[in-house]
Amino acid sequence: VFLLEDEARSQDVIEKIQSLGFEILENEQNLEEYRKKELISLRKNLLLSIVLSALIMYFEMFDTSFLSQNMQMLLSFFVIFYCGRTFFSHAIKGLKNWNLDMNTLIALGCISAFAYSFCIYLNLFEDEKHLYFSGAAMIISFVLLGKFLETNAKFKALNYQKRLNEIDIKKAKILNEA
Repeated sequence: VFLLEDEARSQDVIEKIQSLGFEILENEQNLEEYRKKELISLRKNLLLSIVLSALIMYFEMFDTSFLSQNMQMLLSFFVIFYCGRTFFSHAIKGLKNWNLDMNTLIALGCISAFAYSFCIYLNLFEDEKHLYFSGAAMIISFVLLGKFLETNAKFKALNYQKRLNEIDIKKAKILNEA
């Protein structure tokens, strides 16, 4: 009876953790593989978002044609909803559980800039002509850059710590400087 209750409780805890957007891994080896995959995915999304954001900025600054507006909208849509998809998935999970965090702010900022620019694109505001698709894409790019640098530093630190733990010290020489 106690075993079944403990298993039911642990299953409830696991479900709650997963509903908050976190993953549960079996052992430390899976953790290292997961972190490698996360780093590779972050790098790919970062590079793609930087290239596309630069293109969006080019179209915004040097070309004001209708084709330029279309390209800005399409490219920013791709940057926001493909490269930044993790922010939105974590924000939605956070909203469901009343757990608002950085992902909610990023998603809200990008959606606001994209929606406002889309309204301007559709000529809903007569006086306004400036689009902010680049701003929304740059938010994603800068935050991805920060997350990549943070994840990379953590990954390297854990590898250094692992190497230090593997060192077998049998003798030490003590130097006395007086």
